[in-house]
Amino acid sequence: MNGTLTDLNHLLKSDQLFEIPIFQRGYAWEEENLRDLWDDLDYLGDRKHYFGTILLKETDKTTEAGMRTFEHFEVIDGQQRLTTTLILLRELISQIREFGDDETSSQASGLIEDYIVYQDQHKLTIANEDRSFFKDLILGKSVTDPQTRAQTRLKRAREFFRDQFNRQRQQEPAGYVEFLKKFKRRIDRLEVMLYIVRSAAEAVRMFETVNDRGRPLNTLEKTKSILMYASYLVVGDRTRLDTLLSELNEAFSKIYGCFQDIEDGLGLRDAGEIQRYHHIFFIGRRDPRRHMQVLKDRLMRKSREDKKDCEAFVRSYAAGLRQAFEVMRDIAQRRRPSDVPDKDGKTLGESIDRLFWVGRVGNLYPLLIAAWQRFEEESQRNEILRLFEAYVFRVYLAVGYRSHTGRSRLNGLARRIFRDEPAFADFIEELTEINLHYVRDDVFRRSLAAPHRYAHLGTRTIKYLLAQYENKLKTKAGERITLPLAEILSSEFETEHILPQHPAGDLDEAEKAAHEEIVHRLGNLTIASKEWNRCMGNRPFHEKRDGQEDTKSGNKKICYRNSSLRVQRDLAKWEHWNEATILERGEEIIDFAMDRWRVDSAASPATNVDQP
Repeated sequence: MNGTLTDLNHLLKSDQLFEIPIFQRGYAWEEENLRDLWDDLDYLGDRKHYFGTILLKETDKTTEAGMRTFEHFEVIDGQQRLTTTLILLRELISQIREFGDDETSSQASGLIEDYIVYQDQHKLTIANEDRSFFKDLILGKSVTDPQTRAQTRLKRAREFFRDQFNRQRQQEPAGYVEFLKKFKRRIDRLEVMLYIVRSAAEAVRMFETVNDRGRPLNTLEKTKSILMYASYLVVGDRTRLDTLLSELNEAFSKIYGCFQDIEDGLGLRDAGEIQRYHHIFFIGRRDPRRHMQVLKDRLMRKSREDKKDCEAFVRSYAAGLRQAFEVMRDIAQRRRPSDVPDKDGKTLGESIDRLFWVGRVGNLYPLLIAAWQRFEEESQRNEILRLFEAYVFRVYLAVGYRSHTGRSRLNGLARRIFRDEPAFADFIEELTEINLHYVRDDVFRRSLAAPHRYAHLGTRTIKYLLAQYENKLKTKAGERITLPLAEILSSEFETEHILPQHPAGDLDEAEKAAHEEIVHRLGNLTIASKEWNRCMGNRPFHEKRDGQEDTKSGNKKICYRNSSLRVQRDLAKWEHWNEATILERGEEIIDFAMDRWRVDSAASPATNVDQP
């Protein structure tokens, strides 16, 4: 199976039709990739340019159209480059039609037949739900609003090339048509290394060595390649091999689709992270960073020792990886804003939202995926999410343990859930013990009551805590929760010191020491908008509480008493603001936090480890 060096003109004008299989991911090129291609062509001059590898698989399908007979090929590798090139050529042809002279414009129809569509046979057909969108786009029609990320990128690619051509026309209007002709010849001269294979097995052997335009294969592509190659090694029967390869293609097609929803819902940008989480409980090695090498080693060892076992492992690994992505997609799709809770504030979507807003959940992902598969009742999942949030808030945020704390125990629990399928009560008991192993209730309370909580907790953690306290106060008062958690955690809101950090007037040493002892305590902190902080600054408590009357309008300026925030309005109940009231309010907030992030255990708490 030798490669043939050919130019793009020969490839596209041949009697061949190209189809992107359903298992391939959607169109993925961003502006950076588009600009690289444009710049390469713009600076190319008369030189040829190597455009990468195209890997095609023969099919038995042919189509008669007019006087031509077309053979159909599946694009195993090179789909991004082929798709982009046709979008570029289509836009170039549109420019020739619009700005060329009569003779040049009349040739545009022939170019459409050569490169885009002959009669009703499209040169390139892409997969899945993007097919009709791409056909409209490549025919120059007005496309509807994109419904997928791939469609958005396809539309942006056409707009990018249109903008580049328009910019060139504005810079050199007199020579624009000649520029279009030269640009078209440069596209024709792009060289590709063309491989044509006859079976999926042959494609597997090639797939790991080729890539799109020099872009390294991502983790999922490498994994699919490894699994396919192992299948090729251990399955001798051609029919069974094709069936297994089809199963793998379908699994990874689903995985690619899942990840788009995961990106949107949870903000995860690296699909390889999810694969590492799956690796932790499926294979269980301690170093998930080497999961690709571990997977490859295991497959190669199994292929030598027991081919049937290797084939079974390939199937179970692909199915398990697909299920892990489906779990994460389910979580992403269920996520709902937690700032407007239902009557008990415990819907599953809200619990997911709060967990991801509190952050620092990386160590919990393997356990979350494994537990989500094992326990399907909403009440069970709600309790799991509650204990997860408690773990993050108590261990990482309140007490300040390092980011790796508890990772091995959490991962071990994930593996036991996956392999042993314990009862829900047993799982909750062990998760509770892990919580209490690191932070007992007395340690949690002591940490929150410490004199310098402002510096130790960090602004975002304090805003999250006080936002939850705000919701509690409003719910207790029968008021509707209207301020989104996302807004409170944004830069538009800040942590305010009720007793100012820098009070007016000079303090003696004793007064400075007393001020330092109480100013950063939890009871002296609240949330406020930027506007509030700019307005109030270092004013004394009674002015912040009651405001000052505007003599012209008779209205009072912003103040605690008139605030829309219950956590501010609640401050109006205090007559004076001093050490005693700060400590008293602090105890109220701490009592709330102890209940909000409680960890109940029927067993005796484990001995707490040393504090950081």
